[in-house]
Amino acid sequence: MAHEPCSVEDLWAGDRSRVGVCVSITPKDGVRYEDLQREVFDRVRWPDRDLRWHAHRRARDDGKSDDDAWVMEATASCLASSGDESQVAYRVEGVAHDVVEECEVLVSAPCHVPFMDLTLADVDISAAAVARASRDEARDDGDGRGPGAFGRDAAGGEPRESPVQMFLRTGLAASAASAVDPDDLARLVAVAARRVASAEKALHANHPAIRVGEDVFAFREMGSRGGRRFDLLFPKPEWDADESTEARTDAAFVRDFATRAPWVPTLVEPILGKNDKSADDDAHASIESGTARCDAQDEPPRRHRSNAWWCDVSVVYSKPGAPAQDWHCDGRHLAGEARADFTGLGASPPYAVCVFCPLIDLDATVGFTQFWAGSHVTDGLIGFGAAAEVLRGCVDGIANKGGFVAYDYRTMHRGMGNRSGDTTRPVLQFLYARSNYRETKNYGVRSVFRPGT
Repeated sequence: MAHEPCSVEDLWAGDRSRVGVCVSITPKDGVRYEDLQREVFDRVRWPDRDLRWHAHRRARDDGKSDDDAWVMEATASCLASSGDESQVAYRVEGVAHDVVEECEVLVSAPCHVPFMDLTLADVDISAAAVARASRDEARDDGDGRGPGAFGRDAAGGEPRESPVQMFLRTGLAASAASAVDPDDLARLVAVAARRVASAEKALHANHPAIRVGEDVFAFREMGSRGGRRFDLLFPKPEWDADESTEARTDAAFVRDFATRAPWVPTLVEPILGKNDKSADDDAHASIESGTARCDAQDEPPRRHRSNAWWCDVSVVYSKPGAPAQDWHCDGRHLAGEARADFTGLGASPPYAVCVFCPLIDLDATVGFTQFWAGSHVTDGLIGFGAAAEVLRGCVDGIANKGGFVAYDYRTMHRGMGNRSGDTTRPVLQFLYARSNYRETKNYGVRSVFRPGT
């Protein structure tokens, strides 16, 4: 059977993959934003590369001293290979030369490029933050608060985003102010301090060869997270043989709190489902009485079988001098589950929600965790962390003691350095995950409470 002749472009097309591109477009003097956007999106085409425009926003032109100077930033996708997506900028300059002064590619990636310019206030779901947003809207000229606002608008019109809708879109939700009951918070601080002291004592006694703060190590309960940063799990029921009575009692309190924390009814249950309360009560009672037993190694613990989700709790603490981490995500995108298309839509729902709750007030000196808003919908951004700053996608998780930042476990983030002289930064980490998910990569197998061999 005869085949239609192929062009050189047809032959090369098989070597190309679709890439996401973000460009910055400087207008000619006197051009209005809406005219620039319309001209570029309507006129700039590239049929051979299937160029598609996706989103746009107005941004300040940092290259000019005039505060009113602006550029249009826009995202697109096209077929490209070997970096030739840079030709998108040349095409914009050539086709729309009457309205465009200059165009440059800011970022290109093999996936959707997140395009969110948010602060923690934009994803703050506390009652006080909602009230502030409503007051701001009442004084607004009609444009609203933007992507972080939710509830009803100032005129009582159509509902805005709910906390869950915002979380699914941005990968984040927070309360900068304390959200935890003061009595619970005081006890959480105390049990975290006891857990850290006990683990560090065991680490030095049982594994003296480890140079703490320099060596990389991973125990069942504890792992290093770069330099002077550590992640320490609270005991699980199946670890009873290695834990003291005090540790088991503290763990029972922490697990009980994890089921009734303020973010559970607001975020965890709507996203992951509700647990069987009787199973939680049974587990709580067995820990308090010291009767919990280890399940068979090839069978998940009871909480995995009978509930919609399980929760592990750890204290992540950064000592003075801890450096900033590289951008990373703790949770992978699961095999067989959907990633977002180049518009940012279509990703599978979260299989895990992680919550950071600081036990001290966070600031730029003791440090905090920085998040890349919208990065949870694709795994193609690994290695592209620097783009978060270029695109103004960084959200600084600066919360007060007892506040929280909840994030989709797939969201890219990094712990910032602790530049204080004498203050350790302790943060409780609550990992809520669907019952069929097993965490395997973040800890080791040996117990820190047993002597090394």
